[in-house]
This record gives sequence, structure tokens and C-alpha cells, in this order.
Amino acid sequence: MAAHTLTELLRLQRVRLTESLIRNEASHFREGLTWLESGGLVSRVVDSDGTVLHVPPEKRLVLDFYKNNTIHFFLVPALVTRALRAGVPEGDLDSDVWWWLDLYRWEFPLPERDTVRRDIQRWLAYYRETGAIVGDRPDPAHPIMQVTWGLLENFRQSYLVAARTLTAEKEWPIAQDALIRRMRRQFETSLLLAEVTKPEGGTIVTFGNALSRFAELGHVTLARAERSRERAVERGPRFDRLPDMIQRLRSDRDGMQPVLP
Repeated sequence: MAAHTLTELLRLQRVRLTESLIRNEASHFREGLTWLESGGLVSRVVDSDGTVLHVPPEKRLVLDFYKNNTIHFFLVPALVTRALRAGVPEGDLDSDVWWWLDLYRWEFPLPERDTVRRDIQRWLAYYRETGAIVGDRPDPAHPIMQVTWGLLENFRQSYLVAARTLTAEKEWPIAQDALIRRMRRQFETSLLLAEVTKPEGGTIVTFGNALSRFAELGHVTLARAERSRERAVERGPRFDRLPDMIQRLRSDRDGMQPVLP
């Protein structure tokens, strides 16, 4: 269901599909699943209720690479779904979606505001047409809502852990490499506590991007350490606003859990 739904969202955007994807869609993606299994990226476990597809935690980063080939096509619908399920009024969708796009500017190219506004209205119309929105309320059980809700969770969780690690830091300045190591340890701890659920979010690259964005927002400053090629991180003029950022990043949870892994 998820794979068919995402493929349909690509068609709506007139994305040119490969012959392999068209063939896989016709076979309900059996060929692709067999390929993933033969490469050790997915394992099949049969229990009394049927077949379970399991992704070993150490393979999630590899699959994340494949996800990044197409994720930009789902960026706006994923943010629209997030906003609708978080209870954002339709009149505030533009500003809410743009806030997240602006936060993730180190992850994705930032589109034009007018383009985003048109895309939001286009997706809202499609959601209503397909029944993903009934009246003025989203249907969380609808396939579109299920498959788009969790697509950007690894980024949200990574930025949340990065912000929490910064607020817990006591010794300043701190070398950026050492700080990112602490972020990764915090992420591993948060996984154990089920505070985060996406192992692929705890990467050096994403934490580095989060730091760069927080520096642009004034929460921290980045500078070369004396007599060293390494960058040092210091509290910025807006460091005391980090709790507000953490609250915004946490607010998406609201008891909502993505259906897909």
C-alpha cells in the first residue's frame, strides 16, 4: 500500500518513472523486495500472522541513501500532512510549512515562497479529492496520511537531539567534533528510551547541518579554535531561545506515531 501510494504521488508530479519501478509496481514490488533481501538490507520473518519485513538497524543508513533519491518530491506533502495531523489551521499552513522548510535549509534546496503556496493548495485539493481530508479534518488512517507522515521524522529527531545536547552542555567553548560525538551518544540513549525511533537520524552529517542552522539562527556561534584547524562551538546571542526550539520540535509528537518504519 505504501509503495503504491508513493508511486502515485510521483505520477501526480509528472516524475518520469524508470522501467524498473513500473515493472515492480505491476508485481506489487516483489522484485524489489527480493533484491533488498538478497543484499541483506531486509530480512523476512514468518510468524502466525504472515510475513514480517525486518530492516536491521545497521542497514537503515544504506536504505536512507536510496530514500534520498526521491524524498524531495515528497517534501511539501510530508510537511502538509504533519501540519494537518498536528492540528494546524488551514489558514496557517503556509507559515507552518515554510518554518520547517526554512529550518531544513541545509537538508533541502529552499523553494520559492510562491511555489510552496501553490503546492500546498494543490496538495490540499488532492487530499480532499482522495478522502485524505474529510470536511476540514484529516483522516489519519488514509494511505496518503500514513505514508507521508513519517518521511521527515529522522530530520526532526536529529535536530531535536542536537538542540537538547546543546542545552545540556556545561563547558564552553567546545570542539565541534566532540560536541557531535556527544549528540550521537545522546541519540543512542534516546533510542533506548524510545524518545526517538529513527536510527538513521543520528549521523554526523545531519548533526553538522543542524549546528550550521542553529548558528544561522543565533543559538550558537562557530569559529576556528586557536592554534587548531578544528572549529569550536560557543553559545550564541540567542542561546536562551533554544528551549523554544526544543518545544517546537517536540510538539509534533502529540501522541502521533508514524505508521511506517
